[in-house]
Amino acid sequence: MKINPHLLFALCCTFLFPYSLPAQSLTSTVYNVANSNLPNDNCHGLTVSPTGQLWVGTTNGMATYDGTSWTVFKLPEQGTFPNWIHCLAFDQDSLLWVGSELDGVSVKRDTGWQFIYTGSITDLAVDANNHIWAASNGEVAKYDGQAWSSYVPPTPGIPSTNVRTVIPGNNNLVWIGTHPFANFAGGFASFDGSQWIRTDNSSGLPDNLVNALLEVGSVLWVGMNNGLAKRDNGQWTHYTTANSNLVGNQVNRLKQDASGRIWIATESGLSVWDGFTFTSFKAADGLPDNRIRDIAFTPNGDAWLATGKGVVQVTQLTTNLDGALSGMGLAIYPNPATAGGQLTLEGQLTSSSLHLRILDIYGKKVADLGEKAGAVQTWILPEHLSPGTYILEVQAGEKRGFQRLLVR
Repeated sequence: MKINPHLLFALCCTFLFPYSLPAQSLTSTVYNVANSNLPNDNCHGLTVSPTGQLWVGTTNGMATYDGTSWTVFKLPEQGTFPNWIHCLAFDQDSLLWVGSELDGVSVKRDTGWQFIYTGSITDLAVDANNHIWAASNGEVAKYDGQAWSSYVPPTPGIPSTNVRTVIPGNNNLVWIGTHPFANFAGGFASFDGSQWIRTDNSSGLPDNLVNALLEVGSVLWVGMNNGLAKRDNGQWTHYTTANSNLVGNQVNRLKQDASGRIWIATESGLSVWDGFTFTSFKAADGLPDNRIRDIAFTPNGDAWLATGKGVVQVTQLTTNLDGALSGMGLAIYPNPATAGGQLTLEGQLTSSSLHLRILDIYGKKVADLGEKAGAVQTWILPEHLSPGTYILEVQAGEKRGFQRLLVR
């Protein structure tokens, strides 16, 4: 019988690790109309400029934050609700593209705002060729700098006209996620420049209502109305509130931070996947609202959340695996570490013999560093370790602890 490595890890934590994992923590600042120039508390889209400034789209215009103050921008009145800003994106020429919930796409040029496309826009993306992709309630369309190309059924491989998200992927792919509409089943699809390849529940996808997509290496994450799915090597894993610590089943957005963690924005709060488990945060943990619409990361390492009650700046977030060895009285440094470099453990248990193993984020053993004893113990990490996120397993007799390890 094949055992799910995530389930095996959970069992190890429950039965073999007698110490409590450290409590998760969130350090954040909330910006709203009461304490800033934010034009509206109802925030939807986020993006970061090439110079590192955050932009926020609200139901009453947009604003940018320079680290000290907010500056508000409004679109010209060309439709019913032009300033209901749903999404924003910068292209490779540093031009800002703005998608309105009801009034199409506009671009901010040196000469001012230019209205360039009609439709009810749900998402924007810029591909490797600097083409602009707009997802809408009627189609997905591509702008090559001269003209728009529209992709709708019966174009082979297009799952539906109700397109909820569009993202650039690896190998020049573009991905779209859709909802069912009329006779169209929904699901998601990838585009290689010539053809669309569709995936839906007939080929393993747990739910055809797809809101978010994230490609990490060869792994595809899919956010749906019914949980979060991961496709790895053709195999699907489905996470819901019923079988995991995922905070909510309606997933709105997926983003990966610099340390490899997956951030999941849901209608019920925020979850962060650290490679083995979800750590979740809700309004009771300091968020202003459980409705998380978008996520962005600024160059200083801060995470930003768009919510229904303002925008949140997260300066520190600790998951269950961050500092988990502290429950055994151990400290590890440096972390991040370097392949081929030293890794040191010290603390109250280091007079005992400790055995170290390095696991990948799926629980597979990557390296066995062996056993040592002493007040301060130092190992040499294998030179073959690729940059990324790993799990360090420390065993002291019958006791076992786990710690997230970042290798650069």
